[in-house]
Amino acid sequence: MKPHLAIILFCFAAALPCAAQTPSQDVIAPGDNLVVKSIPPIPRRLAEEVDRYSNFRSAAITSWHPSKREMHTFCRYRSSSSG
Repeated sequence: MKPHLAIILFCFAAALPCAAQTPSQDVIAPGDNLVVKSIPPIPRRLAEEVDRYSNFRSAAITSWHPSKREMHTFCRYRSSSSG
């Protein structure tokens, strides 16, 4: 009986890495135009955490206020400009 148990445990242990590599719904799927080789899947949770670092906008100093210690800036948000 013990050899059968060892064979079953061996088969189960050998199947674990295969089960870990199957894509799940919690990963980001690359676009159809990308060729992905030897790159592990990106967890959706990780993508959501780093998203705040990829959303930024720039601002430019346009002038100084003539009497106050203030500067006027120009920034762009999406496709509209604001000053």
